[in-house]
Amino acid sequence: MDESLVTAELEARIGVPSESVAVEVSPQLIRRLHEMLGHPPAVREPRVPPAVLVMPDAGREVSPLPGLPESGLVTGDEWELRREIRLGETLLAVNRLADVAERLGSRLGHTLTLRHDWTFTDAAGDVVAVARRSMAYYMQDGLRPRRPTDDTGPPPPLTESPGAAPRTAREGDALPARMHTPTLEQVIRYCAVTWNITPIFFDPGAARMAGLPGTIIPGPLKLALLADNLLDWAGPDAVLESIRVAHRRPDVPGRPLLFGGTVSAIESENTLRRLRCEVWIQNEAGERSAAGAAAITMRAGE
Repeated sequence: MDESLVTAELEARIGVPSESVAVEVSPQLIRRLHEMLGHPPAVREPRVPPAVLVMPDAGREVSPLPGLPESGLVTGDEWELRREIRLGETLLAVNRLADVAERLGSRLGHTLTLRHDWTFTDAAGDVVAVARRSMAYYMQDGLRPRRPTDDTGPPPPLTESPGAAPRTAREGDALPARMHTPTLEQVIRYCAVTWNITPIFFDPGAARMAGLPGTIIPGPLKLALLADNLLDWAGPDAVLESIRVAHRRPDVPGRPLLFGGTVSAIESENTLRRLRCEVWIQNEAGERSAAGAAAITMRAGE
């Protein structure tokens, strides 16, 4: 068996807070996030998008971890919002390594899996949001070739559908299925706004060396687009409470993706209506490249 990737130095870092990263929720940041999400100027809303929570990437080197394998991929993302983020406030984000494990036998070979938690607090010290991320680190020489898929003919084309109305939706109803084609420009805007200059997002050669089909859409950007799609459907008074996804397959910019989901449960609390939903992203091959769950609240009634 290979030497364990879980070192004493890594285990000693579990739970240790990093230096804080200040996230100023300025009009300039919000404008750049709207550009990253692909919003035309005419339809940009003053509401602060939850995509502010991609900003921990700006502090990714604040507290570097020792002895990580050379390559890494995001395997899961989660956002939990205790309240809406407000324009003009400054949040302090602190990172903690929450868990360390390793895995043998995957396509990536011997992998080291880490989970990070970012806690965002306001000027009063109250927790506004928590962002969680899972990463898989691996050595490129341990990559295994992808298994060919069964030749069962071409998958059905991606098709949009209207879905149920948010205030009359019932358990089991479909969310709107909407087509989006994230572009390389959006990926580069993500890299710029987060200062995440990872070559697999913009360098085809580096992406192929990492065993990827080409430059890929960052997992946190896909989560931001899913959250944006959900809020666009739910309406201007809706509030995203939480959203999480597992990133199952990489997606390449410039190719169409279908964003959709299903209402899994409905709760009523005073004048609020809470929808718990399954959410997913489907690629041209008919595969769900990302899948997870979300909770969103809105005022009850028509």
